[in-house]
Formats: sequence, C-alpha cells, structure tokens
Amino acid sequence: MSTIFLLLFLIGLLFIGYRITGSSLVSPSVIFLIPFIVAIIYGLMFYSSRIYTFSIETCMVIGVGCLAFTLLCSLAHIIFKSARRESKNAIVLGESGFTLLPSSFYFAVFIFNCISFIEVYRAEKAITIQYGQSGALADTISSYNNLSKFGDDGIALNGIPSYLFQISYASCFILGYLLAKQLTNSEERVSRLCLGTYLFSSIGLLLIGSRSLTITSFVALGIMCCILGIQNGTMPRFSEIPVKAFAFVALGLFVAISVFLIMLSAVGRDLGTLSPWEYIAIYLSAPLKNLDIFISNGYVSSDVFGQYTFTRLYESLIKIINLDPSILMTIKQYQSFHGLFLGNVYSAFQSPLKDFGPLGCTVVMGVTALIMQTLYEYSVRERHSNGLPYAILFYGYLSYSLLFSFFSNMFFETVVSTGFLKFTVSLLIIGFATSKLLSRELPGNELHRANSGIRKEERV
Repeated sequence: MSTIFLLLFLIGLLFIGYRITGSSLVSPSVIFLIPFIVAIIYGLMFYSSRIYTFSIETCMVIGVGCLAFTLLCSLAHIIFKSARRESKNAIVLGESGFTLLPSSFYFAVFIFNCISFIEVYRAEKAITIQYGQSGALADTISSYNNLSKFGDDGIALNGIPSYLFQISYASCFILGYLLAKQLTNSEERVSRLCLGTYLFSSIGLLLIGSRSLTITSFVALGIMCCILGIQNGTMPRFSEIPVKAFAFVALGLFVAISVFLIMLSAVGRDLGTLSPWEYIAIYLSAPLKNLDIFISNGYVSSDVFGQYTFTRLYESLIKIINLDPSILMTIKQYQSFHGLFLGNVYSAFQSPLKDFGPLGCTVVMGVTALIMQTLYEYSVRERHSNGLPYAILFYGYLSYSLLFSFFSNMFFETVVSTGFLKFTVSLLIIGFATSKLLSRELPGNELHRANSGIRKEERV
C-alpha cells in the first residue's frame, strides 16, 4: 500500500510542478518525475503489488527527494519570472533562426567522424586483442564495453582516440540543434545532408559499446525540438494535445523499445532466457526495488566524501595524482527478490544516500533541480540566429541524465567528471566554428532573412 501512496504523491507533485513551472512538458520537474511514475506503474503491473512494494523508509527517501526537486524547480522558476517582470529593457531578438549551411560543412563533419571512428576502433582493437579477442568488429565492440564497465584494470580510451571521440560526440549535439531548427521552422526545409550526418554520427557512437551515448543524442534532439517549439509558439500544452497524438506517442514508445532491444544485440548483450518485457522491467522498475532492498537491509556510509556520488571524478584523480585506488566503488551488488533477477542499479538516490545520508541526499536532489531549472529558464528565452545557444545544447545534453534518474546516479557522474570538461571544450570549439559559418553571408540567406522578418522585439 505504501507504494500506491508514493505513486499518488508523485503524480500530485508532477501536476504541481507542471503548473507552477510554466506548464511545459520538457521542464525539469516533468522530465524528472514522469520516469519514476512510469517505473512504479510498470513494476506494479509486471511484478504485482505483493512483490513490488517499498518500505516506509524508502518511500520517505524517494518522496522527500522528489518534493525537494519540485519545490526548488518551482522556486527558481518564480524567481526568474519575477526578474523578467521587473526588467524594463526590451530584448531584441536576432533573425528568425536561419540554419542554411554549405554542403561542405556537413561533408567535413562526416569525414572527420569517419576518421575518428576508425581511430577509435583501432584503439579498442589493440586493447581487446590483449585479452584474447579475435579483433572482429562485433567482438571488439562488445569486449571493450565489458572491459570498460566490468573489468578491474580501468580500461578506457586514452590519448588522441579519446579526444577524437569526444569531438565526434560533441558534434552530434551541434548537428542535432541544426536539425531541430529545421524541423521546427515551417519556412525552412530539412537538409538531407544534415539529417544523414546526424544519424551517422549518433549511431556511430555505438562503436564504444555503449547505448547511452546514442540515446543521449536522440533524447537531446527531442528536447531541443520542444524548446525551440516553445520559443516559436508551436509547442502545445498538455491540454491542447489532440487525442490522436497519443496514438503516435504509443507508436513511438513501441519503436523506442524495439530500437533499444536491437541496440542490446548490437553491443553484444544477450537476453538469454529473459523475455523482452522482463528485460525492460529490470531496466525500468527494478532500480527502485533495489533501492528498497538497499535501505531495508541497512547500509554502511562511505568513508570518503562523495565516494559514490562523484565516482567519475575519483577515477580521474586516481590517475592524475595517484590517489589510493581502493577509494573507488566496486561493482554494485546484483540483487534478486522472490526468485526474480533485478540487476545491480539502484536509482539516483542510492549513491548520495550512502555518501551523505538522507538529508544530504535531499540536498543533492535540490542542487540538481537548481542547475537544470536555471539551464531551462535560459534555454526557453535564448534565441540566436548567427550563433549557437549553449544553454539549449547543455540542457539537451543533461536531460538524458535527468530523465534516467530513476535508473542510476547519472547526473553527477556526468557533470562532476573530466569527461564533462572534455565534452564542454569540444562543444565550444565546434560551436565557435559553426557560429562563424552561421554568421557568414551564405547564398540564400538574404532571401531567407527577407522572408523571415529580420528582427523582432519582445518585452518579457
């Protein structure tokens, strides 16, 4: 029964957060809460309410953490809204978003990413051959993925292949933004070169054996489309969505699940005796049950500050300043319950709970809310024609980590890491070059500007 109460509480929070933060379907509170609600509903349906039940302590940790997240998102939105009302200055917007780029730009990105992926594959092959693998493409991808995730030797790309891959990864978000601008602008055609280069670059990320990077790119594209839709007034509120749109959402979920299962095969994951629905339950609903088992069994607090929450940072510090490797967390314990395999992920609450306790865990959720809501507020109001809106790019990039908070502590593992620094530098470098191209007088831009109204003014 406590699980049902938690579900109803989260639904209530979702409604409150949705209304207070501007009735947007892509606001942080909505992105954060909906997956938790879906996870609980699917868990109750798949495992039954007798098995899928949480202790009062678990419900308190999840409920208070989600409450803190929603309240701080709402507070940040109110502060930004109040600041805009007090502002007397008009915001002059640039030209309405032309993204006409020469074909050579997309060819250059395509060629660079081809070279990057080849170098990455060669580096991975050199690593995996040392562990007895054949060197074939599929074996290299799956073996490198397993070694980097589950090995004890700290396997990771280094040197030039690592930097090339980060630049290729960052290029996906630039391409995604350009594609999103075209998809949301009825006056602008969709470039086949842009679409093709984006798909090639995003799918090519599977080369390191991780589905999450490719999914991150696709999630970012969807989020950026919605943000741009909010800017130009074409993004409907929930009450304005036609009924037939929900059929397309259901179809989209079916396609997403199918693609997810195909990706499992592409990176060498075997379902074994598990049905597809059971495998989805392990990813979707089991993390919260694992968190409940973790709390119910009692847990020992970490010995080092942020040892589990900031794992990626400590991995880098061990290599840079020779910290004791023993401070790194080991592979989390796999769980089973009533004979059901539940995997070894524990949602975003487990790591800060172990590091900082219940109060610290709530603070971590609040800090996450403030960061994402601030990015969101800048995103929906940042309009550029001859430059790139970095708030939108970073909001799209981090939305995946927020969306998967029901799964694991992805947000701080992403943000507090040297990988995030490399990604940021790569994004700024590519963004600078792209902005220069967008500001040039390219053939066709004069006509597009004339048709688009050149400049608008808006008082906020």
